[in-house]
Amino acid sequence: MSLADGRFDLLETMAFDPEEGIRLLDLHLERLKASATALGFAFDRHAVRNDLQAATFRLRERSRLRLLVSRGGATAIEVRAHRTWPHAVMPVAIVPRNAPASDLRLLHKTTDRSLYRDALRRGGTYEVVMTDERGFLTEGSFSTIFVERGDKLLTPPSSRGLLPGILRRSLIDMGEAVEADLRAHDLERGFFIGNAARGMVAATVHR
Repeated sequence: MSLADGRFDLLETMAFDPEEGIRLLDLHLERLKASATALGFAFDRHAVRNDLQAATFRLRERSRLRLLVSRGGATAIEVRAHRTWPHAVMPVAIVPRNAPASDLRLLHKTTDRSLYRDALRRGGTYEVVMTDERGFLTEGSFSTIFVERGDKLLTPPSSRGLLPGILRRSLIDMGEAVEADLRAHDLERGFFIGNAARGMVAATVHR
């Protein structure tokens, strides 16, 4: 699915529940608006919300929604089957990221996934954890990293160059997660990866 009136479209992947509706919808729309403003995309929040409501009105099962917004403001919505993590503990490879923290592909969720596809290819695992040029952990190709310390979850700071993840944002807003610099050795006792569409899962470093 592609709108393709420019080099890329804005992208959001959301979880739908027949009882709860679209989870964390306001945060998804807020991120879309911020990216649209930063990248010069037309965006009508009210119209997008209405389009999503129309797409989910008759849904009676948990689903995954893929929303595209073109540079001109056109939208496309695809309803897919709900997807969970394939393992109870996910093996994750650590790979260096081939982009500086200022790369716009890291800061906005778009259909240009080349950087993430490259990381997955090099890692050879279902998901990876990327590091920046100084060896600090940043994020996965489609998930956020969380390390449990006491009663808090630590997650890499946005200054390291990473997507403002929706699950990440919600946990920070609730006071359950805080930003902290992390390195590979911080993952040795186990960690979590997660996103808004699938939730959180335990992970371990693949060797």
